[in-house]
Amino acid sequence: MEFAIAGLVLYIFFVIVTFLFYSVKNAITGQKIKRNLNKISFCITGVILLIIVVLTPFRSSSLKTKMSGASSLVVKDNVGRITNTKSFLYETNDRDEIDDFISHIKLIPSMIGSHCLCVGNVAFEFYDKDKLLCVFSLHHGDHIRTPKSLGDLYLSSSSTILIYNWLSEKGIHKFREELKEERDSNRKPVLPSSG
Repeated sequence: MEFAIAGLVLYIFFVIVTFLFYSVKNAITGQKIKRNLNKISFCITGVILLIIVVLTPFRSSSLKTKMSGASSLVVKDNVGRITNTKSFLYETNDRDEIDDFISHIKLIPSMIGSHCLCVGNVAFEFYDKDKLLCVFSLHHGDHIRTPKSLGDLYLSSSSTILIYNWLSEKGIHKFREELKEERDSNRKPVLPSSG
């Protein structure tokens, strides 16, 4: 992680030096900055992409840190949870099972601030006794959202499969079926059936 931070700092330094160089060059030669906009925009795009790649592990480790102290995991139908109707689907107090579930969550780099407009279909709540440590909702099978996240966090393909298999093992098949219907209608690849 320190290497990634050092790389980010070095890249930002490079962009600043490049921008200053072109600014001084333009001032001396009288060229307009418009001629060098493509070079500057290339640098800015590189910084944005680097930030996305570097911040994803921070976002992932922050989420896992919040979940790691949980003594119970509650799975709820997210629509029911939001509308205060019946929403309880599953609960466990088994630390090994909670740790196993947490180990399935692997995030991939994603644009900060991007998100879908739905509320998600299933919510996972992590508690330490009666204190809520963390909650996230699963959206369209491949991304999750926490109440304070800067956009959705995208799951790796293996994480998606493992989470849906975990839900199926607990007798919760509804969301796999919903995802299959959604992906069939959008002609996206579907998850393999469990078992």
